[in-house]
Amino acid sequence: MKKRRWLGLGLAAMAVAALCVGCGRTPGGPPGAGSKTGGETVTIGYLPITHALPVFEMKKQLEGDRSGVTVRLEKFSSWTDLMDALNAGRIDGASVLVELAISAKNKGIDLRAVALGHRDGNVLVAANGIKNARQLKGKTIAIPSTQSSHYILVREALR
Repeated sequence: MKKRRWLGLGLAAMAVAALCVGCGRTPGGPPGAGSKTGGETVTIGYLPITHALPVFEMKKQLEGDRSGVTVRLEKFSSWTDLMDALNAGRIDGASVLVELAISAKNKGIDLRAVALGHRDGNVLVAANGIKNARQLKGKTIAIPSTQSSHYILVREALR
């Protein structure tokens, strides 16, 4: 039961973050200009990774509660494209890496809310022969993106 409660809290936090992490564009203006139900359409950007799963649950819950909100999900193929769309106001909100949200806020982007969507952390995995970070120097290291926290962890470990 405790896990279910944390999952519910996590989904709620993601819903708030996804709806509120935006660039100060007027609600109801493009792209969320309205819906078939007469309510507001909110466009949320995401990358097809597991951390975006709460966005799909949020969509289902909001559209099922008769709030009049229609959620349109827009898939992006890179963090750069997603952040460009968010910063330019082409989408209303996004599920983004915390590092990207902090960077956007530091650049003066009008973010309204940021919430941590997961608590599972990150991990570095190495071959059996690697016993410490010093042994990684000169090796090929795969990371998901230079904008991910994995990249920061690798840089810190090598430093």
